[in-house]
Amino acid sequence: MYPLCLFCMIFLFYGWLIMFRELKVSTGINIQIGLLFIFTIVISACSVTNSVLTDGNFKHVVLINENIDALNSSIYYLTTGIRRTNALMMDSALSHPVSDSDIASLHDDFSQAKKQMDLFMRIPFNTEAEKNKGNEIKKRFDDMLRIAVNKLDYIRTPAAYVETKAVEEQHATKVLSDIVVEYLTLSENLNANVSNNAIRNTGWVITLTMILLALSVINIIISRVWLKRSVFNRLEQTKEAFRTIATGNLNKEIIIGRHNEIGLMLIELEKMRNSLTQTISGIRHGVTNIYSDVREIASSNNDLSSRTEEQASALQQTAASMEELKITVRQNADNAHSAKQLAESASISAKSGGEVMINLDSIMAEITENSRQIAEINSVIDSIANQTNILALNAAVEAARAGEQGRGFAVVAGEVRNLAKRSADAAKEIRQLINTCVANMNTGSQEVNLAGKSMKQIVQSVVQVADIMAEITSASDEQSSGINQIAQAVNEMDLVTQQNAGMVELAAKTASRVEGHARDLDVMVSRFTISEDTHAASRSGERQKVPNRVLIASPVRSERPTSSGEEQWETF
Repeated sequence: MYPLCLFCMIFLFYGWLIMFRELKVSTGINIQIGLLFIFTIVISACSVTNSVLTDGNFKHVVLINENIDALNSSIYYLTTGIRRTNALMMDSALSHPVSDSDIASLHDDFSQAKKQMDLFMRIPFNTEAEKNKGNEIKKRFDDMLRIAVNKLDYIRTPAAYVETKAVEEQHATKVLSDIVVEYLTLSENLNANVSNNAIRNTGWVITLTMILLALSVINIIISRVWLKRSVFNRLEQTKEAFRTIATGNLNKEIIIGRHNEIGLMLIELEKMRNSLTQTISGIRHGVTNIYSDVREIASSNNDLSSRTEEQASALQQTAASMEELKITVRQNADNAHSAKQLAESASISAKSGGEVMINLDSIMAEITENSRQIAEINSVIDSIANQTNILALNAAVEAARAGEQGRGFAVVAGEVRNLAKRSADAAKEIRQLINTCVANMNTGSQEVNLAGKSMKQIVQSVVQVADIMAEITSASDEQSSGINQIAQAVNEMDLVTQQNAGMVELAAKTASRVEGHARDLDVMVSRFTISEDTHAASRSGERQKVPNRVLIASPVRSERPTSSGEEQWETF
């Protein structure tokens, strides 16, 4: 009980320490965990001790019961053998026969009795007194067994069993019975002691467990009070501080209280509130300055955008004029190329015509020569026709001489003469046509010679025209190339100007968006409530950090009018 009282005092001191002293949350939780661990170990140790004691008591009871069972079995076999021996001796006295099997059965009973007694002695005893009683029982049992075995020799001669032996048997039986009763009484007392010890140990364990459970309940109550005061209330205070900051009120100071883990967190939260107050104040003044600067940037961007649009419009007009001029020059160059190609084609055609005229002159000469040859052939045909006519006349004369026999030959001769006449007429007509053709050929040959000379002059003129058109084409190409370069430069300037205009417009839109964001940021920052002292200090700091603004001067516009595209071109 003294360790238990000391433990209760330590526990009460721990409760006082928690209730009236400042502890860290981790230290308090570790102490509670340690106490719960100690409670668990003590309860487990008690349970294990009770289990060990109960197991020992159970083993004692088991050994006692085994000894009693072995002793009862041994006494049973011994008394059974003695009763059967007495019965057989009575049967033998009444002249009933006794068989050897009956005697052998008695020997088996006594042998079983001895085995059970040996088993009784082999089983360990729980106490020294029990062991002494067991040795005495063994001694008395051996005496009784010896008497019973010797009595078997008198089964067939019961009259020889003297009265002294019967008295000895009765005395040994009484002594053995008394010793067995004493042993059984001792065993019952031991069983009762074991049961009482088990009940006492169980009651002690239950009492200690109830005390530990009561201490655990007290620990839980003290821990609940401590957690509420040191943790839950502080957490509620922390939650309220966070809620106040979340609503934008940065003026309310945070109460720190005890300097445990939650107190340290509240200290850091107070630092965060102060830092957030300074940051919000700086952001508010920075937003005001940004908003003013962004409006100036937006105004400058709008002015620059309008001037860039005017410049882009002028360059666009110049680019359109250059595009028209480029198209005109390009058309002239294309026309020059076309004229050059036509001149080259005309030169080629003229050269081809000259060659054709030369070929035609040679062909006319060949035709004249062929006409002369045809005339000669016609003369030959004419002479052949005259000779044929003469032959036909001769044939007609010969046919007239022949009379009737030559009539058919005369008809043939007449046809031949007609054919010769037609051939002569045809040859005459051909001669006339050939003479006319030759005369025409001569005239055509002269005309062809004149045409050939004219074609040579035309070819020379066309070649000169082609050379002049080539020079004109080259000059037009150079002019078109220069105009293209100028137009490309103007287009690039126009593109760059348009890009600048787009960038200026994008910058203006960006400035407008930044202005809107600054306005939104100003609205969001205005949700926070800060003290006027912090506001004034931040404003003075921001005033020192504001850089000097640079004013953008608008360029002076030229008032000289541009009346026409030619003046713009000359200026360019």
